[in-house]
Amino acid sequence: MISKAIERQRGFTVFEGAVAVAIFGVALAFATPKITNAMREYRLNIAMRQVVDTLKRAKMQAISESKRSGVAIDVGGRRIGLVTYQDDGVTVDRIDYIPLPTGIIFQRPGDETAAPEGVTASGVTSFPTKNGVYVQDFNTRGFPAVSSGSDVLSIFLGNDRQHRAITMTSVGGVRTYRFENRTWHNTRAGSTSGS
Repeated sequence: MISKAIERQRGFTVFEGAVAVAIFGVALAFATPKITNAMREYRLNIAMRQVVDTLKRAKMQAISESKRSGVAIDVGGRRIGLVTYQDDGVTVDRIDYIPLPTGIIFQRPGDETAAPEGVTASGVTSFPTKNGVYVQDFNTRGFPAVSSGSDVLSIFLGNDRQHRAITMTSVGGVRTYRFENRTWHNTRAGSTSGS
């Protein structure tokens, strides 16, 4: 009777504990890269959503206040902002910047063979430069102020491994793309672009 009570209280041996730790270590070694890649992709998708939301906010602000608004991109500072103009429509009242998620930068892939549909710019954005910052304005009707009706605005995001692109037509239509196998894929339609 005493021996059964001692057996129940025994617990794990050092060998059993070492085997459990080894199994946990092997499982962790296989899972860590997948978790890291998933977090990188998650942050990149959050940044893409952040850019799209800022573009839409600028459009809506221009319409609701019936005055020019804009979107500013500070490439070096890794941030995007909503530009509010004073009533004269020329003087910037303020820029409300939002930083990109950790590890995300404005970046274009080095091995792309062609740009997303309609994009002719070669940089990380096609926005015009004003005082060292890229700024795209929207008129009082919410349309991007572009030089030609066929212009497609573009913004590229990346984390050195994965890339996303956001495009906007001259009438304000927004599309998003992911870069895979050296080709841009429209994230909504499932089609490819620039193949």
